[in-house]
Amino acid sequence: MAKKQQSNNSATTAKLKTLAEEHLKFNQSSTLDYSTSSEEILRLNNELSVHQIDLEIQQDELLKSGSELKKSVVRYAEFFDFAPLGYLSLDRDSRILEANLTASSMLGVAHSRLQGVYFKAFVIPEDYAVVDALLKQVFTERVPGSIEVRPVAGKTENSHTQSALSLRTLRIDAAMRDTDYGFRIILSDISEQKQRDNELQRMTRALRAINECNQALIHCTDERELLDTICSIMVKTGGYRMAWVGYAEHDKEKNVRPVAQAGFENGYLQTAIISWADVEHGHGPTGTAIRTGIPSASRNILTDPLFKPWHKNAILRGYASVLSVPLRDGNAVFGAITMYSDHPDAFDTEEFNLLTALAQNLAYGITMLRTRKARELAEEERRQSESRYRSLFQNSHTAMLIIDQQDGTIVDANPAAASFYGWTQEELCRMNIKQIDQLTDQEIQAEMQLASTENRNFFLFRHRLADGSLRDVEVYSGTITIEQTPLLYLALHDITERKHAEFQLIEKHKRFTQALEATHACVWEVVLETNENIWSDETWELYGLERGDNKPSHELWQSSVHPLDRERVFKDVTDAVNRESVIAVEYRINLSDGAVRWLMVRGKPLFDEKGKVNRYLGTSIDITERKQIENMFLEKQQRFTQALEASHAGVWEWDMKTGANIWSDEIWELYGLERGTEKPSHELWRRSIYPDDRIEAVRNVLNAAKNASPMNVEYRVIHLDGTVHWLMGRGMPLFDEKGKVARYIGTNIDITERKEIEIEREKLMKSLEGFQAALAIRHIGWWELDLSDHVVRRSLEHERIFGYESLRPHWTYEIFLDHIIPDDRAMVENQFKNAVEKLADWNIECRIRHTDGEVRWIWAVGGYQFDTSGNAIRMSGIIQDITHRKLLEVEKEGLHERLFQAQKMQVVGQLAGGIAHDFNNMLQVILGHTELALQHHDSSYEDLKAIQKAANHSAELTGQLLAACRTNDKEAGHKKALGLPF
Repeated sequence: MAKKQQSNNSATTAKLKTLAEEHLKFNQSSTLDYSTSSEEILRLNNELSVHQIDLEIQQDELLKSGSELKKSVVRYAEFFDFAPLGYLSLDRDSRILEANLTASSMLGVAHSRLQGVYFKAFVIPEDYAVVDALLKQVFTERVPGSIEVRPVAGKTENSHTQSALSLRTLRIDAAMRDTDYGFRIILSDISEQKQRDNELQRMTRALRAINECNQALIHCTDERELLDTICSIMVKTGGYRMAWVGYAEHDKEKNVRPVAQAGFENGYLQTAIISWADVEHGHGPTGTAIRTGIPSASRNILTDPLFKPWHKNAILRGYASVLSVPLRDGNAVFGAITMYSDHPDAFDTEEFNLLTALAQNLAYGITMLRTRKARELAEEERRQSESRYRSLFQNSHTAMLIIDQQDGTIVDANPAAASFYGWTQEELCRMNIKQIDQLTDQEIQAEMQLASTENRNFFLFRHRLADGSLRDVEVYSGTITIEQTPLLYLALHDITERKHAEFQLIEKHKRFTQALEATHACVWEVVLETNENIWSDETWELYGLERGDNKPSHELWQSSVHPLDRERVFKDVTDAVNRESVIAVEYRINLSDGAVRWLMVRGKPLFDEKGKVNRYLGTSIDITERKQIENMFLEKQQRFTQALEASHAGVWEWDMKTGANIWSDEIWELYGLERGTEKPSHELWRRSIYPDDRIEAVRNVLNAAKNASPMNVEYRVIHLDGTVHWLMGRGMPLFDEKGKVARYIGTNIDITERKEIEIEREKLMKSLEGFQAALAIRHIGWWELDLSDHVVRRSLEHERIFGYESLRPHWTYEIFLDHIIPDDRAMVENQFKNAVEKLADWNIECRIRHTDGEVRWIWAVGGYQFDTSGNAIRMSGIIQDITHRKLLEVEKEGLHERLFQAQKMQVVGQLAGGIAHDFNNMLQVILGHTELALQHHDSSYEDLKAIQKAANHSAELTGQLLAACRTNDKEAGHKKALGLPF
């Protein structure tokens, strides 16, 4: 802008200069006087020079002023563009004529794009009418005015993102310009101020709402009224779109039940599914607040994913944000209050805290109302109870007294008590219970203790009447509280006549009891309609129960019956009752000491006047001894049967007169026959025998029958499946009164396994005999130690190795160690110890001392045998005398030594022979030359003689050495010819 102004000033100066020159030319042409003198011309020239200088000075000042003016214009332009307020010029149609930078920033449009744009384009449509009214007021009425408008949402100049300008508020101050074609407006952003005003208003509303809610908490007396009032206050005073209170249901779905609401609800709560469970419909603010006990909010319903289940209905009703605060009773959450606002993010921290405090007060108020209501109900119930008690007390036909627990003073007496005792109610209320009760304090304590022992809630006392007579009374007592005072009430029944009748009954009962004791029996009675059981004292003793621990009952009787008999007995008794017939059962009972007792029970039905059975009367008798005898017989029979089954045996009987046979079931199985296909007979028995055994078996049986002697026969039979089984038959003759054999009775036993074992044993014994003979030939003994009984079994060869000619009575590890010589004993113990610890095999060679004192070598090998579970069951091993082998080994080592010496001598002989041969050759040369020299008889003759003598001696030694070598060669050739290894 400064450059533009500078160019404009230069153009203006040039224009002015041109105008001045033209004006000067005009003046000169019109006023030029050529008659002017030179002095005048000089003077004029001087004035012109002065005037020129003055003009130059003025020009400088003008230039300086222009420069200052230019700077001021620049400053003004900066102040205008960057002022904190927006400045605009508008025409009558609201078109923008000019605007500063601040205005363009406020409107969110680039400065270069503002001129010519309608100002209303930057205002939301709802504020068009306000803008039109301002234009009319300023242009038509020429009156300045101001309005507040909200700009539309758009993109700011310095941002590429959508800004929420519509949430801001602009203040417009407008006034007419001097010209008629436009007016100026000032824009002020008052958004923060409006926000503060709104927050202040909202807080004011919240405080007013809380104050009114607190007033409602004080004045409301009904829970529903309180909830409705609170919700109404939150909407009307608090300014919320809708408020409601919901209680948490403890059903399967954990639903939230609305109990009060106010505001624009329009069926929202009826259609919404709200739960406080951890499911999709429980993740909203209300469900979360109840489930967690912490306030929960949705600041923007439109964008909150957790609010999706209720999003559509909430938007239709204008809900933008929501806050839910839990309602607590102590540590338990029983509901929540929820507020909806039509503005997003409507709940700031201060409002959040205020609403939380409100919820706490509301929960406290609800709890107090419930407590107050419960207290009022309890008080009303107490008043009604006292009224009923007073009516019951006064109108009862039973004599009743109320006494002070501390001193026994009679506080009140009903008319029935006055009638029974013979004193008036006023007289009784001036008396003490001790004036009536004839028992001493010690007797009263004893009676109370007896009642506790017998587990009864009444006491038996003797009271004095006004006429001086004594009556037996049955007293039922209990504690009551009247006007905060604990008292004791007594209900009295005259049992004098009953006591007399009881005395007579007891006497009769004693006689009856003596009769029952003599027969070990008891009497019982059962009332069918009430299921009441009446037992005599003997019943308790017979069933092993202590009287007083339990009341007689069908359940107690049933629990006493032995578990194995319970179902059967219960069915028999039930069937008899249904048939209205006699009960007759026998069963066992369990006594407390673990013993079992047998009882025989007989019961007879008793009929009422209508001919219907109303009770059973019967007896129970101890039949344990009889049952023991029966069981003993059955047990013996069972043992006999079990013995037959265990031994795979069957019983048979043969009638000698009729030839009839009787076979037990096991006999058919033993013969492999199907029962029922044929009658048992001697012929069927004969056919079942293996053909190779049939003749001999039949002959033995017939001979025994002929001689009336016991039968004892073994034979084979063939089953239907083709398998062969061995049977052993034993039979004893039974004689008639004439001494003749009437029949045979006997058993057959399957001995197949035994026979197989005997056959295998024979084979094994033959193998063992051969094995032992082989071991004896090799002088090898064996031994075996059973780890279960620690008995050592040995062969005779084992004993002979140690010098014994017969088996010793016993053999131990210590005896074995005593035979080992001391030098080898430590080695043997160490190896055997390692083998025992590791359950491993061992292999030992050591020296022992024979019983005759001779030292011999033995070789011992052994190990463990294990069962299928891996447990060691026995140790076994063999032992062999290896003395001869050891001697051969020693002799072999000596021969090897001599061979080695001979070989050395042979090598030395060969070496010496070679040396002697070479030495002999040299000696021959020496001797030959010596002899030649001696033949000349020169001066060295004596020396040569000495040489000759020494050479001869060497030759003799060499000859001897050669002779020795030839001798060794001959001996070596001789041994080689004999095949000796050395």
